[in-house]
Amino acid sequence: TSMDLCVIFANAINNAVEAIYEIDQMSKERHKIYIQIGTFKDDLFINISNPVKRKVNVDGGKIKTTKEDKNYHGFGISNMRQVVKDYGGSIELKSNNKIFNLQIHMKNKEK
Repeated sequence: TSMDLCVIFANAINNAVEAIYEIDQMSKERHKIYIQIGTFKDDLFINISNPVKRKVNVDGGKIKTTKEDKNYHGFGISNMRQVVKDYGGSIELKSNNKIFNLQIHMKNKEK
């Protein structure tokens, strides 16, 4: 549903924007969020990448929140993961020293 897609995009883009805010403001050419969306038959592919200040530690497909109040943060990726799971899909998180990448593959149809 459109609400499920909102969960995915709102959380992914919010995370990307927060990561960009952490980067030194002098390197403006790297301050871009790349979003690719594609379909093939009944499948939906979403790829979102953004620059990061430092490598994001991905452990077992999860990321621990770096925010101080951990009781009220760190749910975004879990919420995205649940939506994608409901559509028979998968999420892959990757990071190197400069780029964080979120890849989603799921069914492109109503649950």
